[in-house]
Amino acid sequence: MSPMARQHRLAAWARRPEEQAVLRNANMTKELSFDESTNVVGYSLYNGNGNKIDAYLEGSVSYGVETDRRSADLAGTLTLALRNTAPAQGLPNYVIGNLVGLPLGTNRLLVTLYSSAPIVSVMSPDAEVSWNPGNERGLYTATVTIEIASGATVVLTMEVAGTGAGGPPRRLLVDAPPTAQPLPLTVTHNGKPLTPTPILESGTFGFDL
Repeated sequence: MSPMARQHRLAAWARRPEEQAVLRNANMTKELSFDESTNVVGYSLYNGNGNKIDAYLEGSVSYGVETDRRSADLAGTLTLALRNTAPAQGLPNYVIGNLVGLPLGTNRLLVTLYSSAPIVSVMSPDAEVSWNPGNERGLYTATVTIEIASGATVVLTMEVAGTGAGGPPRRLLVDAPPTAQPLPLTVTHNGKPLTPTPILESGTFGFDL
């Protein structure tokens, strides 16, 4: 079960602290552990259709962060390119239909982006974006609903910025949820790649800055 837990495909929670500690040691709690010296970014995807269209979601994810050791300033951009390869016909309604009256083959996604640095903006050149800010477990969050037509691609970009109280971050955590199809992840710091090749697995990935 270790690979499934590492990829966040298997998770559990226990009410009793001693049992929760066992699950935490087994890497099954999906908890993010970080401090002020860590820059954290991530995202989650929720099916808003009431169907099985997830198998047809493809795309890629990138995160680029710039830090200044003198000013402790940080600026980062998380970009999700999400492509809906589902057909508009030829499959059962429980696969490409939906419960919200959208055309067949449309993928309605609830996307939550989160960051340890304040979120400045959430934008898309492909769709009108209205995002709801929030907080969860010490992280800033932005939640947005997008609708991807059959065969279409939507690019979603989150910009974050902040200044570290104790200096620039020395560590980066990028959290990627499990998906039916891999969403290759690339990461850069001050323009230099931290991922020699795209990461194809889901999970939480750490980098030294």
